[in-house]
Amino acid sequence: MTNEKAKHIVLAVAQNVGVTVAKLTGRKRNRSLATARGIAAYLLRQRLKLSLQEIGRMLGGRDHSTVISAIRAIEHRLARGDPFLGARIRALKDVTDASPAPVAEPALDISLNAEPGQRVVEADGLRLGPCKRVRVYLAHASGFALEWDSAS
Repeated sequence: MTNEKAKHIVLAVAQNVGVTVAKLTGRKRNRSLATARGIAAYLLRQRLKLSLQEIGRMLGGRDHSTVISAIRAIEHRLARGDPFLGARIRALKDVTDASPAPVAEPALDISLNAEPGQRVVEADGLRLGPCKRVRVYLAHASGFALEWDSAS
């Protein structure tokens, strides 16, 4: 059950920051992904009491020292009173308190070759505009999440 809860936390963080689980657990180290990983590590440690090694494995095979550094960075920002981060973590705690939904995997991956300005996808009034790739994630039985990469 802990594994399901851990996957639920990682998925919730990914959806909250607007990235895929693959990007969250991937090799890129830009600031927004590093912060998202730190949030995931913090929640996994606080909520499930997972070891640093377990958290590192869940977040793409990271070393335990990387995990503790990420957790400390989040704790430091919270201690300084970062209101945006505090609100984000409170919202994620509420989401992760709910029973875990099945972990969403891409249900549909469409690659589109689009020219800038070209009208690419429109469904039920939702216009995604010029994009290279559209992914649809089944988040719950009642909904889904969309992700698209811009053409530029």
